[in-house]
Amino acid sequence: MIKPTDGMVEMPVHVTGFFKPYYSEDPTTTGSVGAGLLLTPGIRFRFRRGNGDVLFNGEACRIKPAHYLSTKLREASVEIFTSLRPSVGYAISAASTLAVALSYAWLTGRSERALAMEAHVSEVEHRTGLGDVLSIFEGSGLVFREKAGGPGVGKVKNFLGPINTTVITSDLGSMETEAMLSALDYRIKRYGEAAMRIFISQPSLEGFLEAANWFSERVGFFTAEIKDILRPVRHMIIGSYVKKKVLLVVPEPNLVEDVKEYLDSVFGNVRLFKIGDNEWVKSLRVIPGIIH
Repeated sequence: MIKPTDGMVEMPVHVTGFFKPYYSEDPTTTGSVGAGLLLTPGIRFRFRRGNGDVLFNGEACRIKPAHYLSTKLREASVEIFTSLRPSVGYAISAASTLAVALSYAWLTGRSERALAMEAHVSEVEHRTGLGDVLSIFEGSGLVFREKAGGPGVGKVKNFLGPINTTVITSDLGSMETEAMLSALDYRIKRYGEAAMRIFISQPSLEGFLEAANWFSERVGFFTAEIKDILRPVRHMIIGSYVKKKVLLVVPEPNLVEDVKEYLDSVFGNVRLFKIGDNEWVKSLRVIPGIIH
């Protein structure tokens, strides 16, 4: 059992590249297969014993699955901090709900995996996510979800251990996951399965980016307009894709600043990340600040 005693917990976020949903009557086995990248910095959180209140950047948390789980468990008070907005594509809902679940686990001594499953179930029941909790909790680097379900049921295979790869993103708007799943269900299922085959034939960062780009174009995330905007820097990047409303670009290592400068001139809201790992689960990078 990991028990932080002093500090702020840092958790990566997850941007799916392609996926195929699997639904069942049991939310623990409902989920998705597919692949995505863990990115850091993601969210930071701290907690204390309390009555279930959750603050998101200093205000009452409006992320439904996180709020629901906190009122159900009612043992921890949690503060979550991030510069990323929900409903864009960074899996902020999943990360926040998982933060609530693990705070409860660390305060009560209950199984982290069992509480992570509760976070997954809350995400599924609120239709805010299918595979992000599993990816964040068990994943590292490039995360391939080979079996659908929550932690303990679903299975992941991790590629790319800790590597010094920079990822650039830009927020293009907002899109609720429930609306995405309803409006694009047929396309996601059809092209998600094909994207899986593309990746399996080349299980690498390059293969993932190829599959994710192909998927996001055919689903409708990666529009012709975005493709035209990226044309001047296409020779400078390893690959790119769009998840909901977040554009993700992996530049060539020696051209990060050039690509960042161009994207900033076009979109004006670029962010820099590194591909993250699961060290936050193993050792918890701790800094002073957990409230008691």
